[in-house]
Amino acid sequence: MKAELEYFECQKCGAIISIDVSKEIEKKNIYPMRCDAKQGGCGSVSRFIRLKKEYIKEKQLEEFEKKILE
Repeated sequence: MKAELEYFECQKCGAIISIDVSKEIEKKNIYPMRCDAKQGGCGSVSRFIRLKKEYIKEKQLEEFEKKILE
C-alpha cells in the first residue's frame, strides 16, 4: 500500500511534519498531537495548520534549487 501523507505546520516552531494517513478510515479529523522531533520539530505539544500538497511540493523544489546553487 502506498503511503498517503498529510502535511502540517507546527505553530510553535514552524517545522513541517508529515503523517501517513493511508491506514486511517476517517481522514478528515487527523491532526498530530506533538511536533515530531524526528522530522525536525520541537517535540512539544502544539497546534498545527494543515498544508496543501501543492505548497509542500513548491517548498521542496525551492530547497532543492538552493542546494544546487550552493
